[in-house]
Amino acid sequence: MSAKRLFVGNVPFKIDQEEFRAMFEEVAPVADFFWPMDRDTGRKKGFLFVDVDEADVEKVIEAM
Repeated sequence: MSAKRLFVGNVPFKIDQEEFRAMFEEVAPVADFFWPMDRDTGRKKGFLFVDVDEADVEKVIEAM
């Protein structure tokens, strides 16, 4: 499996990591999921990274 990392911006702060990852998993298996935290406030940042198989990238982009 050759994974590609996708940048996802404008992520709402109301949703939690498990919910957001589940949304991606409905479309394609997720190899890795990273949602950075602000080191000063401890709050999630408004963007995240998700790794999916190269064959599923277009499908994920269209669905999201």
